[in-house]
Amino acid sequence: MENMTGLNWGDRIPEMVSLREACRRTGLSYGFLRKECLAGNIVYIRVGPGKFLINLDLLVKQMNSAHGEMEKSEAK
Repeated sequence: MENMTGLNWGDRIPEMVSLREACRRTGLSYGFLRKECLAGNIVYIRVGPGKFLINLDLLVKQMNSAHGEMEKSEAK
């Protein structure tokens, strides 16, 4: 069932966090995350001049898949 916002009732709203919060929660540096946003490698939205909100769920998923890829290549 869809409500007036276009979201399905079962949809989960992603957790969007600032660059600083993403740094704190992932251990990645501010400069690295900002550079990855600007390169289009991380899902984010811009909410003002110089202010990024990162989709934390997708960032963590990306980090986990990258870790899995590193483990696979090390095993070869």
